[in-house]
Amino acid sequence: MPRLLALLLLLVLPAAAEASSPAGPPDGTYRYSIEHSEHGKLGTHVITIATQGDTRRVSADRRLLVERLLIVVYRENTLIEELWQGGQLQSYSRHSDYGDKVTTLTATLGAEGLVIDNDGQRSTLPAGLMSTHFWNPQLVEQSQLFSTEDGGPLQGSVTQAGGEQHGGQRLTATRFEMTGGERRTFWFDDRGRLLRMDLHRGGDEVVTFQLERLPG
Repeated sequence: MPRLLALLLLLVLPAAAEASSPAGPPDGTYRYSIEHSEHGKLGTHVITIATQGDTRRVSADRRLLVERLLIVVYRENTLIEELWQGGQLQSYSRHSDYGDKVTTLTATLGAEGLVIDNDGQRSTLPAGLMSTHFWNPQLVEQSQLFSTEDGGPLQGSVTQAGGEQHGGQRLTATRFEMTGGERRTFWFDDRGRLLRMDLHRGGDEVVTFQLERLPG
């Protein structure tokens, strides 16, 4: 009997570990430079991913500063925190300081779904929705997301544009085109790491998030 029990455990445990492992890129710190097609470098967006068991914590620190003739015309310091468990988003929070105003957005999983609080305005969305925060490649598989700007639902469609060589490290990435709201172009490698995102703001205006280096 002990030998039979040991054999059963060997058969069952790997499958259970695989089922509970969180999807997405490996743990680490991902630092992105943010550049504007006309105004050059705007700032940085740093994402840190840490996993323990089936719990994954994702934090982000975005800092933007635009100056013209030594005058600050735009400033933003944004902090983002996400908690995932068993592959499902449990909570999301964004705190943005623009110098002259502060905005907050939270999303909390409850019995009725995902409860959104956008600066005191509450609404509810279906459980299981992901945000438009771009760290997780699973977002390109979703037909609906919630916006990190106002918490509203965002319908989208994604076209896979195939593999291509990307960046100075000559990494192979798959390009995805997402429409719905502002058009976004993503480059994810085969390990789920975002190498670049282009945010198309209309006309020829593009904001690019470029990964500076892979985590060590």
